[in-house]
Amino acid sequence: MSAGDNQLGMVVNFFAGRADDSTRGLIVSATDTALRLLQRADIVSSILVVDGTSEPCRPMRAVCEALGVAYHHAGRGLSYVEAYNIGWRQLTHEFVGLMANDVAPHPAASITRLLDCLRDSQVGCVFPYLATVREANDETQQPGFFGRGRHSCEPASMTLNLNLFRRAVLESIGGLDERYRVGYQEPLLLIKIRSLGYRAVMVGGTRALHYDGLNKATGATETSRSLIDEDTRRWHAEHPGHADPYGLAHLKLWATPFSTSRRHRALWWAAYHLPRRLRSRGIAAGLAVEPWFCRYVAASRTPPA
Repeated sequence: MSAGDNQLGMVVNFFAGRADDSTRGLIVSATDTALRLLQRADIVSSILVVDGTSEPCRPMRAVCEALGVAYHHAGRGLSYVEAYNIGWRQLTHEFVGLMANDVAPHPAASITRLLDCLRDSQVGCVFPYLATVREANDETQQPGFFGRGRHSCEPASMTLNLNLFRRAVLESIGGLDERYRVGYQEPLLLIKIRSLGYRAVMVGGTRALHYDGLNKATGATETSRSLIDEDTRRWHAEHPGHADPYGLAHLKLWATPFSTSRRHRALWWAAYHLPRRLRSRGIAAGLAVEPWFCRYVAASRTPPA
């Protein structure tokens, strides 16, 4: 299919890093599954895998060839931000999706629902509810609250795990800011998207499974303390009005301008100022009720799959 037939092109980041043969196989297998799930969405007209590992991964390239998916290696190691930028700039589609390789977009109808919402002229970015599986002490935790969302909303935070954008938005903001390498891309994107007059919407009825920490746990990527501290210093210097002493997670939830209403800000203020022993439960409860505070009703017209 050409971009004229269907207007969504997807970029999938792939990293194998310092992983040994067995763990590299696990990462390749997870990415293979993600690509097959994307191909089940008829509206996806092309997929580009950008390998951000310092050396090309032959098994991943073989998977791409078998599936008929484009594979790109830049000849050097990339940050996840650089890989995303290289990917979307190679596509010509009106709508562009950016996806990490530790995400499984299931059911495939979720992609269709996301694009349907993105066609709303007010919307510049959409993303699904994430059902997150975390590895902790060799025990897999249950999917979190994001896996049960039914309402479209403008949340105070988002992640760069699976996002669809208007290409015009990415062009207007110059893509992702490659100076930031650890986490601050999400609030920075929200600031820029909303400054253009667009909404960033988490779409009800969508779902993706996120194997949180898969790449880090297998040595594919590394989030070092020095990188976090460097990004934090840069953020506080460039965005002093949005700095927060509690750290990035606190910033992405209740701090202005990420919260979209006074009630919304009050919710997160209350959650983070509970007694320490109750704070984690308060935050979890906030994630569950947040969609009711910032509903985006127009997106609820999305037709059923």
